[in-house]
Amino acid sequence: MAERTIRRGFIVFTDVDGRPVTGYEHEVVDVHEDDLERFDRLNGDEPVTGSDEESADAEDAGESTEDEPYKGVTVPELKTEIETRNADREDDAKITVPEPGNRPELVAALVADDAKQS
Repeated sequence: MAERTIRRGFIVFTDVDGRPVTGYEHEVVDVHEDDLERFDRLNGDEPVTGSDEESADAEDAGESTEDEPYKGVTVPELKTEIETRNADREDDAKITVPEPGNRPELVAALVADDAKQS
């Protein structure tokens, strides 16, 4: 079992059972061995295990997530996150991404949705 603490907004990863899962910042998750290298690269330079959660929180406190809230998250992962959030929503509550639907629009749509959920 490879336990990690998510440091960047959210990450779509493969869990120990081989299923794709979305994990959110500060969650402690179990990552499949085959996805560890990718997970660690997207999550930051060094892996943070669940036991290091407090030190990760201290590091994150010094970082501004408002400047780049989804830094390190790929466009396909942003699109997957929007699809995941929209799956159980009524049409009028779904996240819509303005044209042309590139990274800035995807991030803006997710940030706006995050603000609604807060």
